[in-house]
Amino acid sequence: MRIRTAAVTVALLLAPLTAACSSSEPNTAACKTAMAKQLDDAVKAGDKAETGTRPAACEGVDAKTLERITGELLEDQVGKAVEDGLSSALPSASDALDITDDCRAWIESELQDDSSSLDASSGEDACGYMTQDELGKAIDQVTEDLMSQG
Repeated sequence: MRIRTAAVTVALLLAPLTAACSSSEPNTAACKTAMAKQLDDAVKAGDKAETGTRPAACEGVDAKTLERITGELLEDQVGKAVEDGLSSALPSASDALDITDDCRAWIESELQDDSSSLDASSGEDACGYMTQDELGKAIDQVTEDLMSQG
């Protein structure tokens, strides 16, 4: 009887503690956001970056979850670095095509006028140095540039 009473008493005493633990589960999304900011700051600081500490938002997050989040963030960071490196190393379409200012101006005016076709005779003077394929790519590039300008 005493054992049963003791067990019930212990269970009643521990109930608030277990309830508090289960209701305040760590917010892994907030932790990841805080760690991402910390990583971005460190990347921006470069050699002057300070050693990071566990962000307050990560309190209560277990080590395995922290390792997973760190891996995801580093993977994202490496992916961005590779993209940035490739985009700066590869010539843009307009650089590869060497679109002259006169040719670009002609393409822009033809794209923006009210007609439904291109005036090839005036384009011959401005873009005559291009092959038909290069001209098509140049028109595509100028179209993209105009659309991105809004």
